[in-house]
Amino acid sequence: ATRHAAPRRRPDVTAVAVPAHWSAGAVAALRAQAPHLHVVSDATAALTAVAAGPGLPSRGVVVLCDVGASGTSITLADAGDDLAVIGQTVRCDEFSGDLVDQALLRHVVDGLDADPAGTSAVASLIDLRAACRAAKERLSAATATALAGPHTPIRVTRAELQSLIAGPLDRLVVAVLDVLHRHRIAPAALAAVVTVGGGARIPLVTQRLSEALRCPVITAPQAQAAAAIGAELIAVRAVAFEAPTELAPAAATMLAPAATPLAWSAEECSMPTTSATKFALPRGDAARPEVHFGHETAAEEPRRRRSPMWLAGARAWPRSRWPVWC
Repeated sequence: ATRHAAPRRRPDVTAVAVPAHWSAGAVAALRAQAPHLHVVSDATAALTAVAAGPGLPSRGVVVLCDVGASGTSITLADAGDDLAVIGQTVRCDEFSGDLVDQALLRHVVDGLDADPAGTSAVASLIDLRAACRAAKERLSAATATALAGPHTPIRVTRAELQSLIAGPLDRLVVAVLDVLHRHRIAPAALAAVVTVGGGARIPLVTQRLSEALRCPVITAPQAQAAAAIGAELIAVRAVAFEAPTELAPAAATMLAPAATPLAWSAEECSMPTTSATKFALPRGDAARPEVHFGHETAAEEPRRRRSPMWLAGARAWPRSRWPVWC
C-alpha cells in the first residue's frame, strides 16, 4: 500500500490494507504469516486518508461507500469517536466497477454489425472492453468521448452511461438505507457520505447518494488510492509512536567552554602542612600581642597622619574597650 501511494519514494515501513469485509480469522492468519507488516482494514485506512484533508465533519455518523471493481463495501463510522467503525462492513455486489464496464461493453457491442461469437470478434472484445473502461473514466469529467471500434470510432455520451447504471445504482442506495435501518440510524442523522474507490468518480454516484440521503457527499481527491494512502499514514504514525525518545548530547560552544576540575577535586594538595598558630585574646589592660607575617615584607608605606579628631576620640575610650586586630 505504501508503494502504491508514493511509488517514487522508498517506503520505510510496509502497510497492507485488507478488505473490511474479511473475517477476523483471515486477518489474524495474515498477521501471523507476516508479522512485520502493518495490517489494517481498508475502511479504516480510507477514512484516515479522508480525515487528513478538509471537509470531514467532526461529529455525527459517516457512511463510507468503497466502490471497487468487484463490489461496494458499506461501512458506518462515528466521526466524534475518532472515526471508530460501527458494526460490521456490509458487502453489496449489485454495483461495482466491473458491472459498469460490462454494461457499457454490451451497449457498444449491440451497435456493431459484427458477430460477437466469431474468433476474430472475441479477440476484438478484449481490446474493446479495455477501451470501454478507459471511456468510463473519461466520462467522469467529459460529457462525451470516443473509443476505438473494430472499424470506426464509437461515440459514447455520459447520458448513455448514466442510463445503463441507473438500476444497479438504485440497488446500492437501497443497500445503504438497509444498513442504516439495522443500526437504527435515521438518514437525517447522517453527517456525511464518503465515497472512495474507482467508481466513486462517476458523477451519478455522488448525485444519487446525495439525493437519497440528504447529506453532503465527500469524494477523496485520489479515490482509487484512498485505502493505500490511509494505510501509509497509519503505518508511519505507528512507527513514530513506537520510536524511543532520547536526549541529544549538548553541543559544546565557544561561549561556554567546558569547565576544568578544581585542584582539590583532582589531586592532593602539595602545600606543606604546618601547625596553626594560637593567639590569646587580650584581657583587661594587657598589651596587644605582636603579629608576625610569614610572607615577604612589602615596602613600608608612609604612615598617614591621624586627624586630631580621631586621636581625641581614641583617647576618650578606655584601653579595655579598644578594638582588637588579629
